[in-house]
Amino acid sequence: MGADIEARLCNIEKLTVGVAARAPQVVEEYRVRLTQRVTEIMEGQPVDLARITQEVAMYCDRVNIDEEIARRIGDDVKVTGYYPVDDRLPAAVRLFDKLDGRGPCPLTIGEGRRYIQTHFGNGIAALPPDTAPDFSEKAVEFSQVYFRYERSGPDVLRGLDMSVYAGECFCILGGNGSGKTTALLNAAGLKRPYAGQIRIFGKKLQSYKNQSLYRDCLALLPQDPQTAFLCNSVREELQDAHADPGNLPFDFTPLLDSHPYDLSGGEQQLLALVKAMGARPRLLLLDEPTKGLDSCTKAKLIEVLKSLKARGITLIAVTHDVEFAAACADRCALFFRGEIVSCAPPRPFFSGNSFYTTAANRMARGYYENEASLEDLASLCRCNDLRQEVHT
Repeated sequence: MGADIEARLCNIEKLTVGVAARAPQVVEEYRVRLTQRVTEIMEGQPVDLARITQEVAMYCDRVNIDEEIARRIGDDVKVTGYYPVDDRLPAAVRLFDKLDGRGPCPLTIGEGRRYIQTHFGNGIAALPPDTAPDFSEKAVEFSQVYFRYERSGPDVLRGLDMSVYAGECFCILGGNGSGKTTALLNAAGLKRPYAGQIRIFGKKLQSYKNQSLYRDCLALLPQDPQTAFLCNSVREELQDAHADPGNLPFDFTPLLDSHPYDLSGGEQQLLALVKAMGARPRLLLLDEPTKGLDSCTKAKLIEVLKSLKARGITLIAVTHDVEFAAACADRCALFFRGEIVSCAPPRPFFSGNSFYTTAANRMARGYYENEASLEDLASLCRCNDLRQEVHT
């Protein structure tokens, strides 16, 4: 890789697109692609500007797009004056964007720490404590639950005690083999513990007879979404779920005649979620819900899950995605060897954890306290903005 180089790609009417990259071949490759797309834009053809710039950003250090062209595209793209920033970019870049940063843009966690400590004080070192939600009814309760897959095998759940409250979003994190998915399968009644007791909305799990557990009570979004598909087209799957394609938060219109197995992994995940919601559950169990999703779709999924929670639906999500958990959860639990070793709201959970923590917490650790998400960190930075002090 050579030194950084600048290349002017296009200058058509009021549109200027520039790129800085470390490899000349990258600039040449995307010069051809962007010139073609720019021509389409100027000819009035619909173009997904966010998708184009995401393709470029994977290879480039900087992309500049004139605001005039963004206004001509429409309001679907967030314009910051240089690039529609999304979650695929490094956390330090997104923080820089949220704070309307000036000067060199940080790229790494270390550069983000230096940027924060250079431009922002820490007189206000922590956000106010989270207000505990008023949960009273228990949706799921595990009491000393033991489970193993084989009679002579090791216990996967080892005396698990866990309570999830109605209306709560509860995220379960932990390493592979720690018992996360196994706990979810036991809660769904698909696996049966050999000791202990599980209650769903105060009723013993074994008391649900004749599939009553799955009628207006509980639904599971499995880790493999293909297990949820029974029909030969997306249209039939949506009909089976009594879902109107025009009223969904995700646009399945171009895919209606496709076989569900022909969809991408992320599209299958979203279709399986629609199928699960077709059962109108009070409790929704999600196993790795962000697997296979790009950043834009993940943001939409988070909005959907928050709207479900606002309707009173209880959510339990098994995930490795710490950023997703920080954005969604009321509480997070860390599994280790079939037990919960830590459980707390996102801010204290991630700020008190050295391994399962967020990029925002890594950038701020030792300088700020009790922050989990980039929104938390941006709020603390705004409260301590040294740039404002200089101007005043």
